[in-house]
Amino acid sequence: MKNINCLFLLLLLAFTSCAEDDFTGPADKDGDGFVVSIEGISGEKADCDDNNSNVNPDATEIPYNGIDEDCDPLTLDDDLDQDGFNKDVDCDDNDPAINPDAVEILYNGIDEDCDESTSDTVDTDGDGVNSDTDCDDNNAAIFPGNTEVPYNGIDDDCDPLTLDDDLDGDGVNGDTDCDDNNAAIFPGNTELPYNGIDDDCDPLTLDDDLDGDGYNNDVDCDDTNADVNPGAEEIFTDDIDNNCNGVVGYIEFVLVPCDMCARGSGPYYSDANRRVGRICSTFDSDAAAVAAGYTACTELRNID
Repeated sequence: MKNINCLFLLLLLAFTSCAEDDFTGPADKDGDGFVVSIEGISGEKADCDDNNSNVNPDATEIPYNGIDEDCDPLTLDDDLDQDGFNKDVDCDDNDPAINPDAVEILYNGIDEDCDESTSDTVDTDGDGVNSDTDCDDNNAAIFPGNTEVPYNGIDDDCDPLTLDDDLDGDGVNGDTDCDDNNAAIFPGNTELPYNGIDDDCDPLTLDDDLDGDGYNNDVDCDDTNADVNPGAEEIFTDDIDNNCNGVVGYIEFVLVPCDMCARGSGPYYSDANRRVGRICSTFDSDAAAVAAGYTACTELRNID
């Protein structure tokens, strides 16, 4: 019996030795060049799914499909930004600052908390316009469509093209332009006389009575000469209408009753040139003077 046991043992050892010599390892079932893990053998890249040729240690991990393509459990398949939220709830799985637990940051156009109902803009000042279009959402008096208040240095209507100063566009601001609604009126402009407008914004620039004689142009027949005005004394030798009465250097003649004429020296007559002096007995009779175009019984009076 002892001999039989020893023979059996020898046969068993021989069979085992032959089986190990003939072993070539597990087969590559999916033909991807990788086999399943070999227990006790190190340095081998094991195929974690030998029934799928797309799964092996050299494959590229495809995120969000629930498959370990590269046979490496450390390669992320979901929650790529490691913020604790998977792709199904994380609206940006490449940015850890964006996830359902993040705090929404206003005015940046980013949905930090992955909730579209959370407003990114607010109407802080309560003027009815949100911050994305309100140029100052901390001041309720400033918003698009508001009336621009000129000269306050504030863009009340959120439109930089609306003029706040120099409203007439003449290049001069309202603090020095005496009429900022008229581009023809500004400091340095040429004063136009007699138009009643302060064209150059300088009240010292004469617009009337240019000669400063106290008479405006409507009654002063020469507003460039202070010696000529309705109050001046007529000078009969300068051929100038000094007193602006329409007569140049001559005496006015006034009709008087005939009985006021000095008959003793003959009737007075005005000569054709209305010269200074008395014309007496130029004609033989009143009829002859009248026929010649002269006026009988005319007293020469200097009324200038």
